[in-house]
Amino acid sequence: METIYKIIRGPATLRARMGLVISLLILVTTIVVTIALAAQTAQTQITNQKRLVNGLVSLVEPTVKHMLTRGDTSELNNYMNRFITDPAIAGVRITTASGIELYEHVGQQESPSWITYLLTQTRFDRESIKKDIIHAGKVVGRIEVGLSHKPLNDSISTIVINGALVCTVLVIISLLLVYSLLARFTAPLKQLARIAREVSRGNWSPEIKLIDSGSREIQELNQAFRDGSAAMLHYIHSLEETRELLEFSENKLRTLINGMHEILFELDTEGTICFLNPVWKRLTGVSVENTLGRPFREFLTEQDIIKLFSEKFLSQLSVKNREICISTDNGDPIWVTLEASAQYDADGNFTGVIGTLGDITESVELNKLLSKYQDELYNMSVTDPLTGLYNRRHFDTRLEVILSEQLLRKQSVCLMLIDLDGFKFINDTYGHPFGDQVLKTTANTIKHFLGDDGYLARLAGDEFAVILKNKDI
Repeated sequence: METIYKIIRGPATLRARMGLVISLLILVTTIVVTIALAAQTAQTQITNQKRLVNGLVSLVEPTVKHMLTRGDTSELNNYMNRFITDPAIAGVRITTASGIELYEHVGQQESPSWITYLLTQTRFDRESIKKDIIHAGKVVGRIEVGLSHKPLNDSISTIVINGALVCTVLVIISLLLVYSLLARFTAPLKQLARIAREVSRGNWSPEIKLIDSGSREIQELNQAFRDGSAAMLHYIHSLEETRELLEFSENKLRTLINGMHEILFELDTEGTICFLNPVWKRLTGVSVENTLGRPFREFLTEQDIIKLFSEKFLSQLSVKNREICISTDNGDPIWVTLEASAQYDADGNFTGVIGTLGDITESVELNKLLSKYQDELYNMSVTDPLTGLYNRRHFDTRLEVILSEQLLRKQSVCLMLIDLDGFKFINDTYGHPFGDQVLKTTANTIKHFLGDDGYLARLAGDEFAVILKNKDI
């Protein structure tokens, strides 16, 4: 069956396949019918031959018996030669009871054909009719007549030849009918195939006309193809519009990402950098290509932040507006504001981290400088520029605070006011630079004796004030 299936599948066209199938069916049917007719004819021929030979034996038996009983067989040859002209008889042999041959005639010998042998399932060269000649209850002789194969071979050959001719005629007629009928059936299919090829080449709007076919199935197929083509064309137009919108959105998103002032980054599940926008190179001086594939932790400087970006805690990461310092390959620190969070797919699986780094380096540096200036201004406002001691403004504020604290604690406070005698004489005699040096020396001397236990301030000119906690004069 598999071989037959391969033979049928061999031809490429429908008409060729249908023609092959019908030809095979006609061939098989003709062979079966021919074999049946030949077998029936063979059996009939054998029966007729046997009947003819039996009749011949019955006809000559009385005469042969008479000759045998008289012992005169001189006329036996002439007598028998008159009856052996029939082609159904292959030969005749007459013997006595003791086996002495009295007459033998061997006709034209012809072996059974192979188809005769197959149909009759016997060997006719061994088929013969034997009959004993009995006189007065004794066997006086035997007649043996052999059957000829020629009539049987001729009959079967005629049937086979006629069957082959009939099969050939039927195959030719059926092929003509099949090809003519299928030509009308396959013509619309060829048209649809041509349209399908146009569609496969990218032409989504070929003209599909209604096919004038007598087959309702073909018309339904044509209509379905038209409807499907129209739906496909509409779908393609929708896809084109969607593609244009996606391209527009993609370009817009790319423009927004490239125009961001912050660094946009994406990490995989292991904390490796897999995406960076161009701001990274502008801020760090390192190309995006040389950064992709490196662990994000390499650029962090604070241990607590490095720990957050380890694989152990990465899936729970959520950082909002955290000021951190990152390092680059050239060693320059960059202050940024970090915002990052873990990402998950629809099934709840961790897919990575997306975050931003906003550059605040200038702001941090400016704040440091501003803090420095503020400290300097404060020191200038509360200290004496000559001696470096606290001035009158700071003394008044500090005195009020210390008195309040000591009263609450019920502890003593000692306040000493000190001035230099004859300081005006020193200034007038030795000059103000010398007087300034005297003031500095005096301030350092008092500070040395007080140590860390007291508070010292210069009130004005040569006047100093000392505050001591828990001390008596």
